[in-house]
Amino acid sequence: MSHKHKKKKAAPTPSKRPDWINTLLTHPVFWAAILITFCVLVAVL
Repeated sequence: MSHKHKKKKAAPTPSKRPDWINTLLTHPVFWAAILITFCVLVAVL
């Protein structure tokens, strides 16, 4: 327990996706909106 002052490493970002895209992809409301839009499109067609 001697390394109490470890610097926090930045999260690895192998993909060049912006942060807001990652936030969207992990946001349940975003997927709910996609599902609703998809259902509306199917209902209209």
